[in-house]
Amino acid sequence: MSKLSQLKQKAYKAGKDRDWEQAISVYEQILELEKSNPTVINELGDLWLKSGDNRQAIKHFLSAATKYRKTGLLNNSVAICKKILRHDDTNLHAHWYLAEIRSSQDLLVEGEAHATAFLNGGEKASGEIQEIFLKRCGTLLELYPASMAIMDRLVQVFRTYDLPIESGRAGLLKAGVVYDSGDKETAQALVDGVLAASPELKNYSEFEKWNKRVNPDAAGSAPQADYNSVDLTDAPAADETTFSEISIDIPEVTAEVAAPESTATETVDDDGCLVIDTDDDSDMAGLLAEASRELSGIDDVAQEESSPENDPEESIDLLAQILSEESGAARGDEAKQVDTIAAEIGNLVGGDGEDDDPARLYEMGMVYLEMGLFDKASESFEIAAVDDEYTIRAHEMWGITLQRAERPDEAIVVLTSGLQFAEANSRENLGLRYHIARAHEMADRPDTAAGIYEEILAVAPNFLDINTRLSQLSSV
Repeated sequence: MSKLSQLKQKAYKAGKDRDWEQAISVYEQILELEKSNPTVINELGDLWLKSGDNRQAIKHFLSAATKYRKTGLLNNSVAICKKILRHDDTNLHAHWYLAEIRSSQDLLVEGEAHATAFLNGGEKASGEIQEIFLKRCGTLLELYPASMAIMDRLVQVFRTYDLPIESGRAGLLKAGVVYDSGDKETAQALVDGVLAASPELKNYSEFEKWNKRVNPDAAGSAPQADYNSVDLTDAPAADETTFSEISIDIPEVTAEVAAPESTATETVDDDGCLVIDTDDDSDMAGLLAEASRELSGIDDVAQEESSPENDPEESIDLLAQILSEESGAARGDEAKQVDTIAAEIGNLVGGDGEDDDPARLYEMGMVYLEMGLFDKASESFEIAAVDDEYTIRAHEMWGITLQRAERPDEAIVVLTSGLQFAEANSRENLGLRYHIARAHEMADRPDTAAGIYEEILAVAPNFLDINTRLSQLSSV
C-alpha cells in the first residue's frame, strides 16, 4: 500500500469516528504529498470547519480558491468564495475574487455588487492591508471602466488617500460613462475639471479613451503612459491610530504580504492569501483531473458496507465520505451519474439549500455550463430566470449555454425574451443584444449580426469587442 493510500485510509477512519483533530493531522500529511491540489486544501478547510475553527477553515478556503482561479477553474473558485461568505460575509478576499472573476465572465451586475462590498469594507484599511487595498482599487479601473457606481467610489477612495492621478483616472472613466448616456455637456465639464487639476493625465490611457469618444480622428496621436496599477511611491503613511479599530479578516497573512519577492522567506500569494503549496513542479494534468473529480462528485469509494480495510488500495474521497451528510457511490447508468453530479454540485454552491432557490439554481447552472452539461445548465437558468433578481442574468447565461451547445436559433429566442426585462440601452440590454448578434454569427447570418453590432455601437462606442467583430465581418 502506498503512503498516500495509507494516509487516506487513516483520514477516512478518523472522519467516520468524527475525530476531526486526528483527521486534520492526517490530512496535513496528505497535503505534504499533494501540495498543489486545491481539492485537498479545500477538504482540509472543510475539516477545520467541522472542528469549529472558522479562521483556519477560511484560510484554507482562500488558498484553494486562489489555486482554482489560477488553473482556470473559475466556477470552482466562485463556489468556494461563496462558501466563505456564508461563514464570513465581510471577507474582503472573497468579495475581491468574485468581483474579479465575474468581470472576466462579463457578469458585471453581480461583479459590481462584490466590488462595492470590497470597497466599502476596505476603504479605512491601514498598513500593509492598505497597500493591497489600493492596488486592487487600481485594478478595478481596468475591470469595471463602464460602471458609474464603481468609478464614483474609486474617486472618493483615491481622494481619501491623496492620490490625485488615480482619482483623475477614475474621473475620466466616469466622464466616459456620462458621455455614453447622452449627457455630453456634463461629461466634458467633468473632464475639464480633472485636467485642470492634473494636466499630466493627457498622457494616460483613460484620456485616450475619452479622446477617442469625442474626436475619433485624433485618437491615438497622444503619447500613452502605461500605468495599469496604483503608484504608491507617494502614498501617505498609514495612520495606525486612526485605523486601529478596523479589523480585516485575512488569517495569518498580514505579516507576510508586504515582503518583497526577492527577500521573502515564505511563499505568499500575490493576492494576500497564504499559499500552502511551495512546489512549483506540480503535475497540472493531475491537478485538473483532481479538480474535475471534485466537481463531478463521482465517488470512487464503495458503499459503507464495503469496508476500506478489505481493499486497502482503493481510493478514498474524504470530501464525499465524511464532509457531506450523505455518502454513497455514483454508479450505474449515465443518467444516474448525472443525478449524483447534480446533488454534489448542489452541496458546493450557495443559496439556502432549497431546490427552487434562485441563487442556488443560478450557480448550479454556471457549474453545469463549465462542465459541458448544457441541458442541465439550461434547466437551472430557466428556473432561476423566473425570479426578478435573476431574470436578466439568467436569460443571458441561458442564451450563452445554448450557443455553446451549438443551438444558436434557440439562443436567440431566449435572449430576445430577456430583453423585455432590461431597460433600454442599459448595460444589461446591450449585453443581451450583443449575444443575440453572436448567435446570428454562429447561424451564418453575418449581415444581421453586423446590423445589431452597429446599433450597439451607436449607443456605446467601446462596448466589449464590437469594433473588432465588425471589422472581421466586413472582411468576410
